[in-house]
Amino acid sequence: MGEKSILELAKLGNSNALAEVMNQLLQPLGSSCTVKAIGDRLYVFVESLQVPDQKAVVTTIRQAMMTWQLDSLKSVKIYARKLEDQVAAWTQEFNLEQKSETPLPTVSDSNFNSNGKERAPVQNELSSQGNNGSAPKKIAPKKPKKSSSHIWRNLERIIVVFITFMVTTVLWDRWGFFKPLNYPSEFSSLLNSWLSLVNQRTATISGGAWVTKEAGNSDILRGLEIALCKASVKPEIKRVRDNKWRESIYKNKTPIGYWHLNIEAMNAKVSSHTGCFQVVKTGIEGKYTIPNVPFGSYFLYAPYETSVAKAYWMVPVEIESTKPLQIDLDNSNMMELYNRE
Repeated sequence: MGEKSILELAKLGNSNALAEVMNQLLQPLGSSCTVKAIGDRLYVFVESLQVPDQKAVVTTIRQAMMTWQLDSLKSVKIYARKLEDQVAAWTQEFNLEQKSETPLPTVSDSNFNSNGKERAPVQNELSSQGNNGSAPKKIAPKKPKKSSSHIWRNLERIIVVFITFMVTTVLWDRWGFFKPLNYPSEFSSLLNSWLSLVNQRTATISGGAWVTKEAGNSDILRGLEIALCKASVKPEIKRVRDNKWRESIYKNKTPIGYWHLNIEAMNAKVSSHTGCFQVVKTGIEGKYTIPNVPFGSYFLYAPYETSVAKAYWMVPVEIESTKPLQIDLDNSNMMELYNRE
C-alpha cells in the first residue's frame, strides 16, 4: 500500500492507517503509538524509552487530526508512558471541533438611535448629568460570567485526575500491569486491547556457541544450556559466585581459579529463580533460538564446565524492537574462564 493510499485511509478514519501515519510523525520524537477508535473518540497510546514529551506529542497529533478533519471523530485522548512503566506518565484530551474559546463581541441594537448613528456611551451621559448639577450615579462593575468553555476545562481536569487515580489503583495494587481486567466496561475493553497489542511486541534471539582453545582450534558446544534472565537477577547470581569463591579460598589455599569457581551453585540459583524464565539447549550444530522475548532488559546465562576448564557467560541483551537479535557465545564475551592447570 502506497504512502498516498495510507494517508487517504487515515483521513477516512481507518485505525490501522491512522496508527501507521502517526508512527511516522512521532518517529522523530523517539516515540511509537497504537490507536483505537471507540464511538466518536480516538484513543492514542504513546510510548518510548523515556517519558514522551507531552507538549511535542500533543502538538504533533493535534495538528495532524485538525488537518484531516475526520467527521467520524469528535475528540482524541492520549495516554503516554515510558517503556516498562506500569502506569501512564501523563494523559491529555482535546476536541476536534474547531470552535473559538471565547465568542466574538456582538453589538446590540439598543446601542444605536433611530437614525442609525451610534449613541453616546453611558459614561458620557452620566458626565453630562453631572455638568447639569445633578450628581452622577455610581454604577457597580458587573462581575464577568464564567464561560461554558472555562467550566468544561475545569471539569475535564477533575475527570482526568479521577481516571488517572482509578487506573493507577487497578493496574498497580490489584492486577499488575500486564494482566487483563475483569470489569465489563468500555474502558476495560479498551485497556485489554492495548495490553494485548503490547504483549505481542516480541523479538527472537538466536546464535551459536563455541570455545577457542589455546592451540587455535575451536570446539562447537552441543547441548549447552542457555537461560534468559531479567537484568535484575544478575547481581544475585554474582553474589552466589562471590560467596562460594570466598568459602573455597578459605578451605583451599590454591591460587588456581578453576577450583574456586562453583558453577553448580550458580546453576542452582538460575534454575530456582523466577526471573530466569526461558532455558534452551544448543543443537548438534551448536546453535540456539529463544523466541517470543518481550521488550525489556535481560542477559543470557550459560555455564561451561569440563575436566580441564570452567567458564560462564552473562551477556546483556536489550529488546527494544521486533528485529531478531544475533548473539554468539564465544571466548570474546565470556564472563570468566579458568583452566585446571
